Amino acid sequence: MPFIMRWPGKIKAGTETSEVTWALDLFPTICRFADVDTSGLTLDGRDISTLLTEQKPVGSREFYWQLGPHQELDRGRWTAVRQGDWKYLQDAQGAEFLFDLKTDPYEKQNLIKTEPEKYQALQKRRDELAKQLSPQAQPRE
Repeated sequence: MPFIMRWPGKIKAGTETSEVTWALDLFPTICRFADVDTSGLTLDGRDISTLLTEQKPVGSREFYWQLGPHQELDRGRWTAVRQGDWKYLQDAQGAEFLFDLKTDPYEKQNLIKTEPEKYQALQKRRDELAKQLSPQAQPRE
């Protein structure tokens, strides 16, 4: 997630990283900086304070996200899962995509036909996560 953070004396100026983070990491990170105990909470994000202050890697992660239907925007529901450099996406029309973000960061080459095992594994994982995290909204058949 591209973003800029400034905290003189805590975060070294000019620090850059290629670690994968997302907006949901900001809440637990800010809580950590503010000495707020989140140990009893189930949070979607991860505390990345040591990445910001000490440049310690966060490691490989799995991400799942979905966008619900939006009548005013005439948009249907879509889902995605990312594991490492791989991203699976199903759009509102049911079209499916598989990308290797390491070699194709702009998501131009759909690899479903050339990587069927990876496609099936990520599609299955998306289904599991959708059921676990949002039981009222199941993936399309």
